[in-house]
Amino acid sequence: MLKKLPVKNVIRNGLLTMQLVGAAVVAPLSVRYTEPAERLVVQISDKLIAEKQIYDTAAIQKQIAELNRVMMLKTSKIMRLKRQGALILQIMNEDKNCCPSVNKEKLAANIVKWSNEYGADPVHIACIVKQESHFTENINKSSGKGLMQLTRIAVKDMYVRPDLYHTGLKEIKEKYPTYKDLFAAIQTDPELNLRVGIISFIQRLKNTNGNVKLALSNYNGSSRKESYAREVFNNIQKYSAVYDKMQHNIKQYI
Repeated sequence: MLKKLPVKNVIRNGLLTMQLVGAAVVAPLSVRYTEPAERLVVQISDKLIAEKQIYDTAAIQKQIAELNRVMMLKTSKIMRLKRQGALILQIMNEDKNCCPSVNKEKLAANIVKWSNEYGADPVHIACIVKQESHFTENINKSSGKGLMQLTRIAVKDMYVRPDLYHTGLKEIKEKYPTYKDLFAAIQTDPELNLRVGIISFIQRLKNTNGNVKLALSNYNGSSRKESYAREVFNNIQKYSAVYDKMQHNIKQYI
C-alpha cells in the first residue's frame, strides 16, 4: 500500500505516526515525546527514504526498536539521577549541622553530576561532605579547605603524580597550571572543590582495590582517621540501604 503514496512528505508523516504509536506501546507512560525526539524520528524516516528502504517492513521495525531502546535508556538514566538527587537532599535535611545558608538543590545536583561524571558513588561523596564540612561551601578548618576539606599536600600530589588520578584532572590542570593556582581556586569555588575532592577520593578507592572503609581512612589522613572512616562508612551503609529501597520500589512498577 505504501508504494501507492507518491509524495515524500505523506510517507514521512505516515511513518512518523506509525513510529510514535509503536514507541508508545513499549515506552513507559511517563515518557513524553518532545520536539527533539520527534526530530530524531523524522531523521530516521528521511534516512530510510534516502536508502530506498521505506517499503522494507523489517527495516522500519528495526528503527522503531532502536528508537525505543534509546528513549528507554534515556528515561531510565533521568529517573536514576532524580532518585540520587532526592537522596542527597535527604542526607542534607537529616544533618542537624547542615549549613543553613547552603543552596541544597544546587549542591545536591552538583554532587550527583560530578560523581556520575567521574564514576564515583554520589552517596559516598555526600557522606564525605557531610562529615568534612556539613555542606558548608567555603569553610576553612586548619589545613582543610572547602566542602571536601582538601589540603595543600593532597592538591600538590595531583601535580606530582598526575597519572595516578582520574583523567578528569587533566581538564582542571589545563586551567590551573600549578598546584598553588588550584589550591587557591578551591577555596572560593565550591563546585571546583567538589570536583577535585571526588577525584582525590577515587584515587584512594583505586589504591585500596575498592575497599571503601580503607579509602576513607586514607582520604582523611589525620590522627583520628579510623574513627572518621567508621563514622562515614556507617552513614554510607545507612543511605545506600535507603537508595536500594528506592530502586526496589521503582522496579515493582516496571
